[in-house]
Amino acid sequence: MQIPVISVLVLNFNGGKNLLAAVKSIYRSKLTVPFEVIVIDNGSTDKSIEALKKAVPRTKIVKLKRNTGTAAFTLVQDQAKGKYIFFTSDDKLLELFCLQRLYDVLKNNLKIAQACPLLLDAETKKVDVGGTWITPWFYAGKSTEMPKQPITKIPYMGMGLITVDALNNAGHNLYDPSYFFYGEDVDLGLRLKKADFEVVLVQNAIAHHLGDVSAGIWPRDYLIFLSERNSLRNYFKHSGIFKLILLMPLVVGMRVAKILLAFIRGNFKIAVARTRGVITAYREWILSLFGVS
Repeated sequence: MQIPVISVLVLNFNGGKNLLAAVKSIYRSKLTVPFEVIVIDNGSTDKSIEALKKAVPRTKIVKLKRNTGTAAFTLVQDQAKGKYIFFTSDDKLLELFCLQRLYDVLKNNLKIAQACPLLLDAETKKVDVGGTWITPWFYAGKSTEMPKQPITKIPYMGMGLITVDALNNAGHNLYDPSYFFYGEDVDLGLRLKKADFEVVLVQNAIAHHLGDVSAGIWPRDYLIFLSERNSLRNYFKHSGIFKLILLMPLVVGMRVAKILLAFIRGNFKIAVARTRGVITAYREWILSLFGVS
């Protein structure tokens, strides 16, 4: 049996029929190198894993007892045998040459650590993710415009093909397990940048997004809390002392404005969630200054 060059990690949580479609799209890939597929089940309670075992029995499955968020990637990544890891989820379908085109970009440019696909909405075929951005106050987001270049440098993306060597030079862990969800992809991109690597989006490597699964799993106020906490974690984690001081008024001001706006609009749960996220992140940072984790 050939040793895989690429290890595909698929994160699943109650993916239903989407999981099977996602995995089948991976196996249909036109690749010139051997690959393996590892499905990480995040404590699912549906029958998605049973259906996958029956339909595609060669797939390796790692079952976790509970939902660990995107930390599941980190818990399993060392089981991957490939020199490259493609990380994705149960709601993404790959076109035939997606993986090959990402691999070609990485193997021909050692400066690039992560190559990401152009993500289209599976239903409308419109661009879902054509790029990403990070503001000076550490909010992050995506572009829904078609990229203008065949290969576009971006700050981060929550799926893609990454080299294990680059990952080992950027802290080893694919994602910081403490984030649970939101902002962990930004953290990865910033870690890769610190290690002098680049993240790019490859226009002709195409994947299709079946929908925003997280929005249906978790309450909106909890996701807002995670977003605020983790964006500030990235600010504290990736800013030197000068940048911390320089940006503090802007960072604080933007969050106060969002909290006040939520109150004015009567979205009290959202206002409270944002406040909790900010307080939690600042408390963690202050404690870290005194060596308390």
